[in-house]
Amino acid sequence: MHKNIIIDALKSHSRNDSKGIYWIDKKLEVEEFLSFKKLYERSLSLANYLKNKGIKEQDPVILMYAPGLEFIVALMAIQFLGATPIPTYPPFSQSGFLRLLSIKSTLSIQYALIDNPVSHLLLSQKIQNNKVVRLVMKMAKKNVSFSQDNFGELSELQFINTSQLSLNPISDHKFQEGQNSISVVQFTSGSISDPKGVVLTHENILSNLHAIQTHFRVNADSKILSWVP
Repeated sequence: MHKNIIIDALKSHSRNDSKGIYWIDKKLEVEEFLSFKKLYERSLSLANYLKNKGIKEQDPVILMYAPGLEFIVALMAIQFLGATPIPTYPPFSQSGFLRLLSIKSTLSIQYALIDNPVSHLLLSQKIQNNKVVRLVMKMAKKNVSFSQDNFGELSELQFINTSQLSLNPISDHKFQEGQNSISVVQFTSGSISDPKGVVLTHENILSNLHAIQTHFRVNADSKILSWVP
């Protein structure tokens, strides 16, 4: 059995409604606050939904989100399932799209979690690849980002827009957590060659957290500024 230190840490704060994660916008103002209690409840409910959709232990799952707290909820949900999260940037360009396809084929990925902004991005690109729209755009000398073949390959992915879900609360004793030694797989940018996956285990994460805690003298009252996703 593989101990998931991330889930254990969240569980230990699952009743804490005063501490959590702040999302700060470009103006350095707090846009949203997600308490550890709410994070625990939302990620557990999402995990239960995804389990019922067929996602199993060790299944690789793409997480493709605009920056924000919804990414963290999805990441924790995948941890609950014992599946393998694969965070990646949305495809804003042809190279980004090819990177996404390379990641998909490397791990034979079937599922991708997205939010509303990414859903709108993919829809807008799909509309652009309509034959009539492409003709009009060429006449207007507008660049068309992706080819029709690209979307044929992408259609094999099962996209789940977590922004659109109405999730039912679930108690933790009714959910069977999955087991997985892998915490996350992070792919390189692919700017020089095909993107390469870097596997991070729970032990890797724990070692890194211990180093951060020791070096920066982090304690229970510390506030840490970071970026996400």
